[in-house]
Amino acid sequence: MRYAFWVSIPLIFAFVEFIFSIKNNKLKTTIILITIVSQIVIFTMQKKEKYFSSSHTVPSYIALAFYNHIPPLYNPEAEIYIERAFNAELPLRDIMSGKKYPGYVKRGYLKKLIAPANMDVSLLNPCHNVTPSIKATSDGWVYYNYGNNCQVADKSKTGVVMFSPRQQ
Repeated sequence: MRYAFWVSIPLIFAFVEFIFSIKNNKLKTTIILITIVSQIVIFTMQKKEKYFSSSHTVPSYIALAFYNHIPPLYNPEAEIYIERAFNAELPLRDIMSGKKYPGYVKRGYLKKLIAPANMDVSLLNPCHNVTPSIKATSDGWVYYNYGNNCQVADKSKTGVVMFSPRQQ
């Protein structure tokens, strides 16, 4: 979202130019009304802070839904994952020091774990009988996504858990 404002300016001008090029007044009015209504809906959703994140260090409701139900479909950059997992602006190199790596746990089941791309998954995998789906990020990290079959804590645990790789 940091750069969305700057990227949106040329799109706004292109949209206004498109609206002025429409000759049919009924179509033009319909498009303008749909645009205004959609902006009101999005603004309302942002103010409720349910669907959008209230800050850049808090995961949105939608992101948590992906983490909980279909973790392989949402794999943000490592920096974003760490900031939202710990609800703080933290240096990535301090958290990902090589000793422990953060995983998201929901009701005791590991959903998502992040580690360096060059790490052997067998050293970090807390569930040896489960093969996670693996998704690389663009910044040298890899997500290990699990379903509901990797229990690592009791059912009352939901949140970030740090995992240590086993020694070879």
